[in-house]
Amino acid sequence: MGMNAAEGFWTRFFPVSEQIRTMLGQKSLGDLKVLQAQLGFQMDHIPRLVDKKLGGGVVLDLGCYVVQFASMVFGPEKPKSIVASGLLHDTGVDETVAIILNYSGNRQAVLNCTMMVNLPGEAIIGGTEGNIQELLTADDLKESPIMPLHESESVATIMDEVRKQVGVIYEQDTVQNKQSNETGK
Repeated sequence: MGMNAAEGFWTRFFPVSEQIRTMLGQKSLGDLKVLQAQLGFQMDHIPRLVDKKLGGGVVLDLGCYVVQFASMVFGPEKPKSIVASGLLHDTGVDETVAIILNYSGNRQAVLNCTMMVNLPGEAIIGGTEGNIQELLTADDLKESPIMPLHESESVATIMDEVRKQVGVIYEQDTVQNKQSNETGK
């Protein structure tokens, strides 16, 4: 009996996401160059989001959606560079974060997420032949062909780097690093 690895990025499975993938696959926008995406909800009153011991913060709660959207648009390749800047809540979790992902072929994603204010969840994908603006709103497969495990791992790696750059390190991160060092990984 094998283990199923299906991704929890439910927005990837929306019909509109399929339409975007189809347009991108048909090169309807020409060569993709720029993606801008933002997502924000006033959620700083939710205890788990401001509690560092519970893995609180906006990157893990909302940032994952804008990062996975960039991965869907530009493909699962690892960005050439990741630049992040963020603002920390009084409790030490990230409350607002800006992320710049630079990809090969002079392609760039500029992403913003916050848990302090409501923002329209929207994205603009720009290519050499046009742009689109979009609102971001079970088989026996081992993993989903729409969001394969290696792409999920890439998104997680990007989010880890973003958290590191904005200064959010969880207790679990230090325990995991210690275990990796002890096993030589």
